[in-house]
Amino acid sequence: MFELEEIINIIQTNVSWFIVILLIFLVLYFLLNPEKAEKWGSILLRVFSFVGKKVEQQYISKDIQFKLNSFGKEINNECKDLIPYKIEIKFINPASFRKDSYEH
Repeated sequence: MFELEEIINIIQTNVSWFIVILLIFLVLYFLLNPEKAEKWGSILLRVFSFVGKKVEQQYISKDIQFKLNSFGKEINNECKDLIPYKIEIKFINPASFRKDSYEH
């Protein structure tokens, strides 16, 4: 049986490899499941939304993106390629639009 000191030494010597393997696993997971990356990005931005309006807007847009893209993935499981593209939400500055650009 291992003693506590031996276990601690094994953990200390292999911590860097554990971190590298964990990071590789997370990157692969998020590459294969981009909607999960949107979800975790949304959660992280929500935590820091007190910093400013820009961070709060990013949180809101990531949250909406996650919900819409997850719904689209569920729909595509039932009806193949009904929603073929991912949705990206961006906030715009309404002051940058001219009135004549959107009137008919």
